[in-house]
Amino acid sequence: MYKTGITSHLEIFECKGKAISVQSMPLTEPFISFAWDPNTDKFCVLVGNDNKATPQIYRLDTSKHIPQLVSKLDAGVKLNHIAFAPIGGWLVVGSMESTNGNIFFIDTNKSEPTRTNCAEHTGFNRGYWDPTGRYFVSCIVATNRSTVDCGYRLYTFQGRELFRKNLDRMTQFKWRPRPPVKLSDAKVKEIRKNMKTTSQKFEEEDKRERGKASKEVIEKRRKIMVREANLADYEKQRDERGFDSDAAIPESEFVDEHIQVPLTTEQIKLEDENKENEE
Repeated sequence: MYKTGITSHLEIFECKGKAISVQSMPLTEPFISFAWDPNTDKFCVLVGNDNKATPQIYRLDTSKHIPQLVSKLDAGVKLNHIAFAPIGGWLVVGSMESTNGNIFFIDTNKSEPTRTNCAEHTGFNRGYWDPTGRYFVSCIVATNRSTVDCGYRLYTFQGRELFRKNLDRMTQFKWRPRPPVKLSDAKVKEIRKNMKTTSQKFEEEDKRERGKASKEVIEKRRKIMVREANLADYEKQRDERGFDSDAAIPESEFVDEHIQVPLTTEQIKLEDENKENEE
């Protein structure tokens, strides 16, 4: 990328063969940022100004002289950060170190990229995908200019917030690297080949688990309904009983009874135990 005056240009070099070809594409607005999709021939260019930026998604086409525009998402806010997921397909475009702190999650797997969600993390200055591409984290880390409001927020790849935590001070956030696969290439190939059958097996197990949980819920609801029905019958029979057996008995209905029992006394002479033993 380079700028000439007030215009920006994007040049892509194809280095696969001996002859290196160049695709030059002028940008209609000032350039801000750029990112490749790791697994496809798509890339995203962020153009605009300090107040409003537009993410533009392109796809390389060998039959054309310039990249083809796939989608142009009008966010209408300040944006300055782009990050594709490590496995590709999902894109995050955000506004770092700004008062709005917008984070847009975009699905580029389809022919027409769509925005799935928009989160807000005011003042965030770091953003990282996890190695699997399933989670994204936005952070506020301490810098020389600011050490307040530190913390992080965790999202799914679709932009749903899962967890947030504020910290007195945080200087760095790092995802644990994804461990290497301890399987042979042949085993990995076999798993991928049988993925459809294996997925169906797991789906059936999930259905059984959901069915088991549903039965437990149904049984609990049945017990609640039976208890409520018995309680309703009990309330209906209150009039037949003629009184409310659950109500507290007032003190005015208590009766004090005094019972006198006459007692007689007799004197019994006790012999000396020692004399009895002598006899």
